[in-house]
Amino acid sequence: MKIKKMFFVIIAVVIVIGVFCFITGGKGIYSVKFGSNLNSSGEINEKSLLFNFEYNGNKNIEKLFNHIYFEGDTLCFSFKIETNVNKDRVKVFFINPKNGDIFKAERIDMDGKRISGFSLIGTILEQFYFSKFSEKISLEKFRKIEIPFIVRVEVELDNKILVNEKKDILKLIVNY
Repeated sequence: MKIKKMFFVIIAVVIVIGVFCFITGGKGIYSVKFGSNLNSSGEINEKSLLFNFEYNGNKNIEKLFNHIYFEGDTLCFSFKIETNVNKDRVKVFFINPKNGDIFKAERIDMDGKRISGFSLIGTILEQFYFSKFSEKISLEKFRKIEIPFIVRVEVELDNKILVNEKKDILKLIVNY
């Protein structure tokens, strides 16, 4: 009885995979990774999402975020797709899971079936925390910053949009 049940489960899984492959044409987005640096082929070179900043400037949020922006550190992404596509068919977004705010990645590069790119840490801070610029908040609250984010990848292929989303947390430590 157990063997018969297991056989039906295996058949059901094969059917689901077959339907998925039929719908997507056997093509997909896979191997989505994050880090702080890319190599020349677009693969993640440094996997850490922890960034340290020294800041001795004006004690307001906007100045701190501008300082981080001009440091030039990046949150990078890299993924593969099973077939070559034109760059204009690829969109990558950063999403704030707390409120749904979304913005396009600042850079997207292609190397064969590998798609990579980044946005500056300062841009992410500005996009996710812009509403706080005018608030009077102690910078002590921004000594250790954990920023949950989602990267959403959309690839138009054969009149279909393939979508993949991956969540992670960006961690910043600011030393005053």
